[in-house]
Amino acid sequence: MKRCLTCNKEFLARQAIHVHCSIPCRQRAYRESQKQRNPNHKKQWYANWVKKNPDKALKAKEQRVNRASALREYIWDIKRKMGCKACNESRTEVLCFHHRDITTKEAEINRCRTRTLVDLEVAKCDVLCMNCHTALHYWEGKSKKKAVC
Repeated sequence: MKRCLTCNKEFLARQAIHVHCSIPCRQRAYRESQKQRNPNHKKQWYANWVKKNPDKALKAKEQRVNRASALREYIWDIKRKMGCKACNESRTEVLCFHHRDITTKEAEINRCRTRTLVDLEVAKCDVLCMNCHTALHYWEGKSKKKAVC
């Protein structure tokens, strides 16, 4: 019986030269060794791929941009429909999301990559204008200081 160098499990080696219990362990060890030799290997691989496939790269970039702009528009529509909870402001450029309970926050809404993730985060939020949001946090901080003193 031998011990796998990657996962440290015991395995029955068919030949004396085997040091990994399975192909996935061997592949994982290889990837790790490549990362240690060259930490920028993914960037280099992508740069080479773009050189070899300029049409596919351009199409992929356009798809990313279109997907991102559609998601951004979706977020703005949510803000437009909801408006500020405190003062009914409806200009989307001054509206932001405020998490009711910060401990439930899993991601920033602007960083979510799918509508499903956006909807899950929006369900935990109120829409406030920047003035109301700033005032809310100001008074939250004041009440915490009073409680400590």
